[in-house]
Parts: sequence; C-alpha cells; structure tokens
Amino acid sequence: MRRLMPIFTACLLVACGGKQADTPSETPDELPAEEGRPDPNAKVDDNAAPPENCDFMVNDKCYTDQAEACTAAGCEPDKCMVMESYPAQIQCG
Repeated sequence: MRRLMPIFTACLLVACGGKQADTPSETPDELPAEEGRPDPNAKVDDNAAPPENCDFMVNDKCYTDQAEACTAAGCEPDKCMVMESYPAQIQCG
C-alpha cells in the first residue's frame, strides 16, 4: 500500500499538471467575422413591425390574400392551414 501512494501521486501530478492548450488572446467578441457569412451573434430587432398590408407571410414574403399565400407555400387549397399569428404563417397539412 505504501508503494501505491507515490505512484498514484505521480500519476495525479502528470495528469493535472500538463501544459494547457493554447487559447486565443482575443475574446470571441473581438474575433473577426468570416468573410461571406452572416454574424450569428448580430443583434436582431425582434420588435420590428412587419410591413404594412402583410396579412400572411411565406418565406419572408408578404401576401394580402390567403389563396396566394397558400399557393406560394406550395399547399393544395384544402390542405392549407393558417397559423394564428401576425402576420399569419402558412403550413400545409
């Protein structure tokens, strides 16, 4: 048992005392954004109002007519569901 304690201590020191991986000195907020990609941390105005006359929205495009919105969503007329929101979202069911 006495021989195991120094071995255990040596293993513990080797495992915990190893060199840490190099980390960048810049914080994530200071790192440059990749070219051609949107910044995933960009602030988005969640309170932005939808455009006027935007009763239905499909793929970020507004429609005032439900039938047009259902067609744009690729739904058959009898399978088109209007989600209760403003602007209303369309789903095919």
